[in-house]
Amino acid sequence: MWRHGRAPLADVIAAYGQALADKQCSPRYVKETARYLERAAKALNWRTLADMDGERLNAWIASEQFGARMANHFIIVAKAFSTWCVKRGYLSKSPFTNLERRNERLDRRHIRRPLTPEEVSRLLVAAQERPKMEATRNGRTVSTEELDRVQWKGRTLSSKRATRRPGVAALLAA
Repeated sequence: MWRHGRAPLADVIAAYGQALADKQCSPRYVKETARYLERAAKALNWRTLADMDGERLNAWIASEQFGARMANHFIIVAKAFSTWCVKRGYLSKSPFTNLERRNERLDRRHIRRPLTPEEVSRLLVAAQERPKMEATRNGRTVSTEELDRVQWKGRTLSSKRATRRPGVAALLAA
């Protein structure tokens, strides 16, 4: 077994991916984890474990101007990978112990806001009308009574159900 940083990085990333799969991590998680590691390795020209450097990773993340969430993905994956390498004897110590996660609350790329009363009203109308439109989409004639019985995901779309939530009754009445 290769010891203390001399192992080819691609081989160790593959072994790490297999270890994650053996722990029954989702295939998507395994794939994304390997992708983050491979992307950083390619950008920073890391060929072996000894090439990995926390300061260089941090500088690269800053130069790419990633948002806090994306930066955190790289940092979390790198730290988890290097911790696994230390436990398996591939590294004597983690090169990423001094990396700190970014504050995602301070770097909001998409500011969330509540819907306005007009937007809620339009959303409710669309939710009620869409199943009826889809029932008639195939060109067949549908009776008014049948349209009124259209259900979406097992729920009848009616104003009675919506009025159970505070504030929605006032919007429907408007």
